[in-house]
Amino acid sequence: FYFANRLSKGWIYLKTMHFTQKIFWTAFLLRAVWVVVSYTLYQNWTGTAFSIDAADELYYNELAQYAANQIKYNGEWNIYASIKRYSAGNAFSDMGYPIYLTFIYWMFGGSIVVARLIKAILGAWTVVLMYKLASRNLGEQVGRMTAMMCMLMPNLIYYCGFQLKEVEMVFLCILFAERADFLLRKGKLAFMPTAALMLIPAVMFTIRTALAAVMVMAFFCALLLSSERIVSWGRRALLLTLALVFAGVVVTTSTSIGHDIQQMWESRGIEQRANMEWRSDRNDYKRGLSNNY
Repeated sequence: FYFANRLSKGWIYLKTMHFTQKIFWTAFLLRAVWVVVSYTLYQNWTGTAFSIDAADELYYNELAQYAANQIKYNGEWNIYASIKRYSAGNAFSDMGYPIYLTFIYWMFGGSIVVARLIKAILGAWTVVLMYKLASRNLGEQVGRMTAMMCMLMPNLIYYCGFQLKEVEMVFLCILFAERADFLLRKGKLAFMPTAALMLIPAVMFTIRTALAAVMVMAFFCALLLSSERIVSWGRRALLLTLALVFAGVVVTTSTSIGHDIQQMWESRGIEQRANMEWRSDRNDYKRGLSNNY
């Protein structure tokens, strides 16, 4: 909060291009420093590059290292098959991140630090996207404050030190929102920009099915509810048709994705209810311990 207040005053007169460069490189530097610091801390605490009691980190790392070695030593480029074989039939909706990590390990010799520095780059790019999205909708000053808060947000920095997929998921979500907003408001109606936009949720379906479904539904809602002043009915009808065709193709051509979406719909509210019940039971238990003492 101190630096958000200070920088919002110190950078207020910067030109747009200079401000964009400032937020990108400052965000990258903060995240890169944390990558190095956290890597050193984990090496001292656990003897590995991973956090205390790491689980998913180790899983993704093992999958990617195995697939990268298959490429390097055996010329096996069917990464999907390699990962599926090693993981004994891992679900399609969880394959995207290990495949992405495989390419990084293959190109950079299995370097965990490089993989995390790439997260720092994606995190800094996310800050720029947030600036563009907020400025376009709410004005330049609000956009700049948004960028600074995103740049300094501790948890967005923190996750750059993990071999997890949260940084990539956040980046893809913000990229989709910013590009969709640009396409609806200022972009010319063309097949290629729309097709490129739909590639983002297509990739997300291989990382987190529920989030990809939400992205597509958010786009549908924006098309249906936006003012005619912003989105003409002709553009709205064509984009909606393309988005519906995309959603239909994705769901019908992948039984795994279709099953995941159906399961998510059928179990809506159950997980939240179970979580609240657990919290209630936990609070009763803690009150019981307090009374005993």
